[in-house]
Amino acid sequence: LEQNEFFKSLKIKCPDLYKQAADEQMIICIPCQPSTYGLPLNRSNFECHIIQPSQFFAGVYDTLNGKSLDFEDSTLETREGFHEKRRIKVLFEELHYNSEYKPFRVLCISQPFQGGSKFDIGRKDMRTIFDEKQTLAECRNFLKVMAPNCSALLKAEKSMQEFVRSYVLVRGFL
Repeated sequence: LEQNEFFKSLKIKCPDLYKQAADEQMIICIPCQPSTYGLPLNRSNFECHIIQPSQFFAGVYDTLNGKSLDFEDSTLETREGFHEKRRIKVLFEELHYNSEYKPFRVLCISQPFQGGSKFDIGRKDMRTIFDEKQTLAECRNFLKVMAPNCSALLKAEKSMQEFVRSYVLVRGFL
C-alpha cells in the first residue's frame, strides 16, 4: 500500500485527514492502483474513503463527508450519498499504528466508492494477476497496468532495443 498513489496522496495532500483517521482509529479504504485512473486525488475523495461505524445502525459505516456504506463479509456496498450503487470487495487489510501505538485498519479495496475506472478485481483474480509471466508480452502487459511502472517499462524497452541493435555473436566464442 505504501506505493499506492491514492494512499501517498492522502498522506501528503491531507495529512490532517490521515492523522484524524489514525488518532480516532477509523478505517481507511484505499482503492487498488489501476482502479484509480481518472479519479481526482482531492480532499473530497479522501474524505469519502475514510469510514467509521455508524452510531445508529449495525453493519453501516459513515464516511467523513456524510455518506454511508454497508460492510459485511469483506464487501462494502455504497448507500446514501453516492451517485451510484457499487459492491466493492476488500482485497486485503493492513494494520497500521498511530503515534500512541493504537492500531487502525487500512483496507485495500477493488475500486473507489465513486469515480475512477471500471477496473474491478476480486480475490480469485488476485492469483492470476501475480502468476508467473511466461513471455515478454505478458510481462509488458502486466507492467502497463500499474501506473508507477510506466517509466521503468520505457527504460527497460529502450535497453532491450539497444541490446538487440548492438548484440554481436562471435563465431567460435561460445
